[in-house]
This record gives sequence, C-alpha cells and structure tokens, in this order.
Amino acid sequence: MVEVPKFSMLGGTVTEVRVFGSTPAPVQSPREVGSMMAREIIEFTRLALRRGVELEVLLDWRPLLPDFPAPPTLPPWMPPPPATDPSWVRDYFRGLAATLDRADGSVAETPAVVEAFDRATRAVRTLQAA
Repeated sequence: MVEVPKFSMLGGTVTEVRVFGSTPAPVQSPREVGSMMAREIIEFTRLALRRGVELEVLLDWRPLLPDFPAPPTLPPWMPPPPATDPSWVRDYFRGLAATLDRADGSVAETPAVVEAFDRATRAVRTLQAA
C-alpha cells in the first residue's frame, strides 16, 4: 500500500492508494507521450479558464517544453526520456505540437497554449534542420 496525503477532489476525499501487482505500464511512443502532455496542458487550461485562475496555479507546464536540445522533464509516473536520443525528442515535440494545434475555442487562444505551441514547433523546426 502506498500512502498519499489526504486531499479533496470533486467533493470526495482520498486517504490512501492501493497498488496491486507489479506489471509495468507499456512504453509509449514519443509521439504518444508528447500528445499526452499536450492534452494535460489543454485540459488544465480549460479548468483554469472555468475557475478564473492562471494556468500556472494549477500546472507548471514549462518543464514539459524545455528549450531545445534539453529533453522534457516528464511527470514522475512516466519513464524518463532517453537523454541521448534526438529522434525521441523530435517525435515528442511533433506529438505535442500536433495535439496543441488541434486545441479549440478559447483554450487555443490562451497565452500558455500559444506559447507552448510556438516552443514545440520551434523545436521541431530546429530538429529538422539538424
């Protein structure tokens, strides 16, 4: 059993998390990982807009989009990216940029999503030129 701090979420409380088995999660492709991180940014941006708070209050998204050539810092529940594989980093940023490009409505116009998309496309262009 893994103990986690007590917190409230959607009216309920969670005081513990039980982990069963030891089967590792399947390894995702870098594009899938980039797409997942982009969806996190989009969903947290949506939540911030609904709650009327800044995105940075809910999610520190900048480690997910470091300045190239640094690999991203992924959440602790994901395996770390291979630091020496530029093709992994390129595909990560491609997946991230493709998903951010599909953001719709007011979310697509927020400064965080616009900046994240610009940083991702800049990294992809830099990697293609290399």
